[in-house]
Amino acid sequence: MAVAGILAAVVTLLLSFVYWQCMTTLLSPLDITLSERVTELEAASTQQILKNFAGRSEYDPRRVKLRGLFDAVGRRVGGNLAAVPPGLTLDRQTHTVVAVRSDARGQETETVRAVGERLPDGRILVIGRNIDELLIFLGGIERILLLAMLPAVLLCIVGGVLAGLRAQRRLTVLRRSASRIMAGHLAERLPAHARGDDLDQLVHIVNRMLDELESLVRDVKGVGDDIAHDLRTPLTWVRARLERGRERATTLTELGDAVEEAIAGIDQALDVVVALLRISEIEHGRRYASFDQMDVGDIVQEVAELYAPIAEDRGLLLEFDADSVPVVTGDRDLLFEAVANLVDNAVKFTPSGGKVHLRAAVLDGRPVVRVADTGPGIPPEERENVFRRFYRSDKSRHTNGAGLGLNLVAAVVHLHGFTLTLSDNAPGCVVEICCLPQHGVTRDRYCATTIPVD
Repeated sequence: MAVAGILAAVVTLLLSFVYWQCMTTLLSPLDITLSERVTELEAASTQQILKNFAGRSEYDPRRVKLRGLFDAVGRRVGGNLAAVPPGLTLDRQTHTVVAVRSDARGQETETVRAVGERLPDGRILVIGRNIDELLIFLGGIERILLLAMLPAVLLCIVGGVLAGLRAQRRLTVLRRSASRIMAGHLAERLPAHARGDDLDQLVHIVNRMLDELESLVRDVKGVGDDIAHDLRTPLTWVRARLERGRERATTLTELGDAVEEAIAGIDQALDVVVALLRISEIEHGRRYASFDQMDVGDIVQEVAELYAPIAEDRGLLLEFDADSVPVVTGDRDLLFEAVANLVDNAVKFTPSGGKVHLRAAVLDGRPVVRVADTGPGIPPEERENVFRRFYRSDKSRHTNGAGLGLNLVAAVVHLHGFTLTLSDNAPGCVVEICCLPQHGVTRDRYCATTIPVD
């Protein structure tokens, strides 16, 4: 109804403007003519003015012209006006007034458009024209506009009601869907039409938000089970070691050994908690303040120097090379931690005699960190899952770890807006971090696009 009222007001203003323009168009030429007549006679003598009046009267068969000359106190000197029209201002401006015509046919009251002026010697000159017919014509226009306004306003009201009902129906459908979502049906989505109007665009935005929310809720629901599962084993082991030490330890040394083993198990559980807090901090973007220019080549070199002795102890060959890579913006410590996790996984799962290759290069104009190994690799059906929290593949069940390393890498990549790629190396696999934010692309935690391998 508010929209209908606005439309009706606009229609009313439009028709009022049309009426005003019609009246102005009809009256403007008349006003100009009256002003010109006053200008012609303002310097004439009384006899000249009366002679002009007589001549004008002869060419007025319709009796629409009015003339009047009055002395300083308002007594008629000549013309067909009985008196100065009441309410007429002597300012040489045109006014619509009621005047009395006085001629051979008697006196008549008429509506006139008149101009009045007091001459220098005090006389009053009034020139006017009857506009009764003009007012009748304008009245007809006014009635036509009023008749046109009525259906226009009704159409506005009907259109407003229809638009309101249509919007109400859509909102009712959206409200029902939203109620089902709030009731716990997170897979429900708001229905959208193909029109692509503003409401549809808003629905698409909300649906994308619900997709992300559903993913987060699913992750949160799984985290509790994963934490319980991953902490239960070390805590059960700690409890068993303490009970065994209490029951079987006969010396202080044996009891101390049991306590040391229990402490190691507790440290393992604490490592899981610390890793979870670290990932949570990264995912919530609390490290943006530490973003600065960083050299990817230096980071890769430091990681290679850190893991070279470890790889040598495991009988692995760790190769490293860094091309001239442009600097990028980000958190140096976090990127170092992400690359270190990738190298740590490669060293951990590559069998003795294998090779791990760490490289910083520019591919397709983008700086890339690549970690390749000759380990068992990751099956294609598991590649997206390995970046999930606490995920452990069948090949890594018996390897130390909580299944949080690659999830931390994905969190760092997501924070920076980089892309993360996992592909085959035959044997082994290749993990690449493209250290350049993809403008206009959603910051996905895992990007399935494979950067070509040399």
